[in-house]
Amino acid sequence: KSKSKSKSKSKKSAPSGNIIPLAWPPCKWTEPDIPNKNIVYDDAGSIKACTIEKIIYHATSGKLTDRTLAPCLLLTYRSFTEPHEFLDVIIERFNQTLPKGNAESLEYFKSKNKAPMNLIVIQLIKSWIDTYWDD
Repeated sequence: KSKSKSKSKSKKSAPSGNIIPLAWPPCKWTEPDIPNKNIVYDDAGSIKACTIEKIIYHATSGKLTDRTLAPCLLLTYRSFTEPHEFLDVIIERFNQTLPKGNAESLEYFKSKNKAPMNLIVIQLIKSWIDTYWDD
């Protein structure tokens, strides 16, 4: 007799319908962009100025189409903060509190948002160490 072995791969699938909207606790990462208050854009729509939290958020969100933001941030951050403060904000971003929701919602959020964002944060830190190792 030949037995066929069925392999079940644990792929992240689309939500089954039990996903509920996530409720974010108030924090610096969930504050909306408020032009001329916490972020300023130039005429082309690129970020011209913002808070340190906003620049770290935009550099690590994965939604940004401007791939020059992270290298420019690493080149210029010393003009507005110290290396240890910069690292503290990056670590806060990595350890961002998860929103509230049911188990399926949180699992979906972790796989689609949190894990990719953490990877971008790690890549930012690696680039910082590789390029500016003496900071």
